Amino acid sequence: MPAGSRTSIVVLTLLALSGSAFAAPPTPSPPVRLGAVEGESYDLAVESTALVAGVDGVLRVILTARDGFKVSALYPTRLAMLAPPDGVHLPRPVAKLADARLSEDRRTLVFELPLRIMRAGRFALEGTLKLSVCSDKSCVIDTRRLRAELAVRER
Repeated sequence: MPAGSRTSIVVLTLLALSGSAFAAPPTPSPPVRLGAVEGESYDLAVESTALVAGVDGVLRVILTARDGFKVSALYPTRLAMLAPPDGVHLPRPVAKLADARLSEDRRTLVFELPLRIMRAGRFALEGTLKLSVCSDKSCVIDTRRLRAELAVRER
């Protein structure tokens, strides 16, 4: 048997014995709602994954345009988080429209910022979202201050 064939068999055997090759992925925990703002032309929500000390998590900022409005693709939408407190690692504190996920109908824009918090406790993250939503008749340009109170549990 050629050497390459033997290697393939060994790898397949190890995958089959480990059981992880076909195991179902763990069910993600539901998002934790950290705050919301309802406006006439848009709603804004801040949420996170369930946060565990030393484990990667995600902070989400969700902009949803109300009926008749859409997120402006022309406005330089920008999310800028302030420097996080000690023990909180926020590798990408600034995100632009191109970094976010815009729904096909342009009604929902989602920023996802990776974060890691090194110890259990309560932490606050603050930032600013510059946004614009437009209808056929007008555009609303707004700047919103954000504050997310995070509760982090031990591993």
